[in-house]
Formats: sequence, C-alpha cells, structure tokens
Amino acid sequence: MGRKQKSGGFPERLVKRGLLSLAMAARMVHRRAYPQQYAIVEPILTEQQLDALAGLIASLAPVFTANYRSAQFRELTPQELSVGVFRDGAQELAFPDSRPPIRHLAARVESAGLVARKLREIKHQGGDKALAS
Repeated sequence: MGRKQKSGGFPERLVKRGLLSLAMAARMVHRRAYPQQYAIVEPILTEQQLDALAGLIASLAPVFTANYRSAQFRELTPQELSVGVFRDGAQELAFPDSRPPIRHLAARVESAGLVARKLREIKHQGGDKALAS
C-alpha cells in the first residue's frame, strides 16, 4: 500500500511503457546516488528536495506529462521546462504567468539510473562540497 501512495497511483499501463511518476524517479535517483543513507531506514525526502531532484532529472533527461486514462504522454518542451518550476514534491510544473500548472509528470525508468550516475560522478570529482555549492 505504501508503494501506491508514493507513486501517486501511477497507472500500470504507463509503467509497462517504461515510465514512472517524476516524484518516484526523484526518489530512485536519491536512493541510487546515496545508497549509504538507506542502510538502516529510508530517509524522508522533503518536497523541496524532490522538486530539486526533479529539476536535475529534467536537465539531463526527458520529462513527460501523462494522461492517466488514455496512457498517452508527451515530452515537455524546453520552453516549458525553462519557465516552469517544479513544486509539491515533483507533482507539478507551475508557471509564473497565468498558465495552469502541468500535472501528472513522468520520467523514463532508465533516466533515474543516468541521473544517479551523474550525481555520483560529481560527488567523486569534488567531494560533498561540490554538491553543497
């Protein structure tokens, strides 16, 4: 039951097509990039941490919006991503103008691995200070 709650009820039809919710992808990135933090108990990530991880994912891999009923999805445009801000724990992309936010965000499963590898590379190159700056 906890898994369904974390994924926000992401449709299985989309998972079969290689997608998962952006919030779940952000959690996977964190787990893969910082496995030592999961040795005893899974850390609780804040909405701000999930939003930041979503921004990192979007800078390195495609992000999509999905229609849960039809299982159709489209890639967000670079313009949408450059103007929008992730919020509510990577649940939506909000805009500063009058446009409604984009919800039902998704990423490819393999994107989590790619982004986690990049984070580990940064950590190994500059230590923890590289991530803090």
